[in-house]
Amino acid sequence: MVAGSRNPAQDAEGRGLHADSSAAFVVWLRQPKTEGRMLALGAFFMYPLIKSKAMTDFDDKVKITYTDALQIGGFLYETGALLGRATLAKTAVLEKVMGVPPNPGDLVAFAKNMARQRKGLTPNEKSFGMLVLRTEMSKLGLSIDPKDKRVMLTLQRKMLLEEIQREIEVLFSEGVGFGWAFPQETETMYRDTYEHVDMDKWRMYREAGLAIAETPTFIPLEEREAEVLGAVAEYVHEYQPVFEVELGLKRSAQEGQI
Repeated sequence: MVAGSRNPAQDAEGRGLHADSSAAFVVWLRQPKTEGRMLALGAFFMYPLIKSKAMTDFDDKVKITYTDALQIGGFLYETGALLGRATLAKTAVLEKVMGVPPNPGDLVAFAKNMARQRKGLTPNEKSFGMLVLRTEMSKLGLSIDPKDKRVMLTLQRKMLLEEIQREIEVLFSEGVGFGWAFPQETETMYRDTYEHVDMDKWRMYREAGLAIAETPTFIPLEEREAEVLGAVAEYVHEYQPVFEVELGLKRSAQEGQI
């Protein structure tokens, strides 16, 4: 999810998430999966978040600011990572729920590989939101420096929703891959984000223009994971009931478990 190319302050259109990946597979992953009453799992999590941030501009086109897109993308990456961590024993069936790839196991391998690549860029990052923010901004040659006016201009740039929403959805899939590839790191990063918050850095990121709350909200890992699993159970029941028994999730968000 890139906000621009040579001049990020002037050109903030999405150019694609993984330019160095298998082109054919990325095309497949980005194809709309909303035929009939089908809705992709990533879109199921994404649409309520986008709905609250999207705006209609003077040209009657629906847009979203880059900072909101990154915030939603980071949250969905975290959501996906928690889902992946919680479904290690069910990767094959979750892959089918997420969308049948060209060959069984392709999506699992692809998502894990992309997560490893992103993690390798910032191996010591302690939060999913900052992992996404730093790596996406680095593609533009920018660091998170509140004194750099280019950062603020880039984050405030409005982007066409139809062009960026697929990129946000792909971040969810990659996040699932992160949870599959790094289950222990997923737990550690979540706890570090919400249990050991560096408020100085939090304020710095907020001053840089990132759309985050004044203070972080703490939700215990177990509670957040249960919410994610409960939501997936509701999704499967509504859109892909053929996988309900195989996935083995309970529909109550308070009882979601594998």
